[in-house]
Amino acid sequence: MPYFYKKSAVQQENPNAARRIVQTPEDIAIGDVPGKVVWFDAENIDQDAGVIQNRARTNRFMEMPFVGAMGALPFGITAISASDLDPLAIRPEEAINPNEWSVMFVIKPVFDEVRQVLMNSRTTTDDIAPHIGLSSTGNTIYVYGTGGYDLGQPQRISYTGNFPDRAGPSLITVTFSTKEGLHIYDGRTLVATAAADKDPLEASFGAGQWEMMRFVRGLIGMGAVFSIDLHRVAYKDDFKALQDWLIDKYKVTLP
Repeated sequence: MPYFYKKSAVQQENPNAARRIVQTPEDIAIGDVPGKVVWFDAENIDQDAGVIQNRARTNRFMEMPFVGAMGALPFGITAISASDLDPLAIRPEEAINPNEWSVMFVIKPVFDEVRQVLMNSRTTTDDIAPHIGLSSTGNTIYVYGTGGYDLGQPQRISYTGNFPDRAGPSLITVTFSTKEGLHIYDGRTLVATAAADKDPLEASFGAGQWEMMRFVRGLIGMGAVFSIDLHRVAYKDDFKALQDWLIDKYKVTLP
């Protein structure tokens, strides 16, 4: 099954049930991490049907429209391949917590002539909206201040990591809360901080109002959105569990 089974679900399972829950090493490692809103990866895609499964929803079957192609990261790890010939767009029908959220990606971008958008509003807005992008070189990650696409729009925080030049993919995490502000992690390392920026999302955070991976060029292992700020001390152990699992699974190159 593609979904995450919590340890408690296995412990409470009826031993006489016709269908038993089989917990995987992935479940054991990160199944109990709270706050999952969206989780997609390259291993749970039906290309013929044009859907990618949202693994964050364990209580009902959820699918997200998918347009893209398949490829492989270093070491033969399955990945989504996005290019000019096979552009990518994932559109979750889920809402983002405007006051507290985290976004994680495993990605190996390539140079392209357009700016690459990891997460964006589906409508242009001058209000604070979901908008995380990479530069056209794939080297710099930005969190923008509005939902628009115009060059020169305000940036809330940025970090240059030379991601395309690395041997393997990178694990990028952006976190936010009205208590802690904005932070960017490269692998396990905190690389950028805007602790004073505590303005919540104002627009385009509802279900169907945002999308992921538009205009990205390169290889994507997974992407996830959480309704919690993983930077907060309360989620320190959860964040570490996610980092350790993803770094090992995707053979992430650390900074």
